[in-house]
Amino acid sequence: MLKNHKNVTCKRKLLILLSIIFLCTSCIKQDTPSITVQPTSTTFAQSTITTAPTKESTKHYSSKTPTTGISDEITNQITPQVSVTDLNNSIVNPSAEPNTLTQSVPTIYIFDQSESSVRYGVGETFINQNNRYNYAIGTTNIISGEINVNFNQPNLTNISDINIDIKSFQSDKIRRDNAIRDRWLESSKFPIATFSPQELLKLPDEYEFGEEISFQINGNLLVRDIIQPVSFEVTLTIIDDKIIGNAQTRIKMTDFGFDPPDIAGILKAENEVDIYFDFVAISKVNSD
Repeated sequence: MLKNHKNVTCKRKLLILLSIIFLCTSCIKQDTPSITVQPTSTTFAQSTITTAPTKESTKHYSSKTPTTGISDEITNQITPQVSVTDLNNSIVNPSAEPNTLTQSVPTIYIFDQSESSVRYGVGETFINQNNRYNYAIGTTNIISGEINVNFNQPNLTNISDINIDIKSFQSDKIRRDNAIRDRWLESSKFPIATFSPQELLKLPDEYEFGEEISFQINGNLLVRDIIQPVSFEVTLTIIDDKIIGNAQTRIKMTDFGFDPPDIAGILKAENEVDIYFDFVAISKVNSD
């Protein structure tokens, strides 16, 4: 009897213990706060990503809850902190360097007649003076034309047509000048000679101000009503707003349709004529 009574008592104690455990578990489930994860919203005006708290999370979290939660940590890792001011500055000022005018912009230089001249030089023999040799020179400064210099790529530099008023050639003898205008060169009838550049050869890849360079210009020369190919050898220097240089070539009178002067018993000229062009060209900006 005593043994059976002990067994009944143990069973009752076991049932009471299980009941207590069940009740405790139910209480824990009811008091546990629920966490609802809401999708985040992106606010482009502030350039940040914020997480809006839900009503449930506000209800269950007390004031003791840390202000930096899991959502804040994710936001800080993903969203770069860019202010609206920085964004506007990056649009208005895309480059930190100032926009300055450089020498890459082509510059136009115009020939200055007051400092430029074209000369011809031709040998002549005075038969009536015991075959005395003379090198006759005639000069004009009525010249027009321009040079378009590309400092960034010198090989892209170009030169316009160069017009020379050959009617205005003057030498040391008025009689010679009149004979050239009327009988040989006929410059009174064809007053303008024109050189049209076609290509510039041997130009450097780079140029520094004050440096002297030499190159070749190939083109067509119109004298009277005849055009012939001609090559000039050129040397020049650019100093401040000026181009200072010279060019020269040699042509034959017969190539342009007339014979050299020949006065029986008095004078005989050579067929070859040297052409010299000493020039100063001024930047168009400074000449205006």
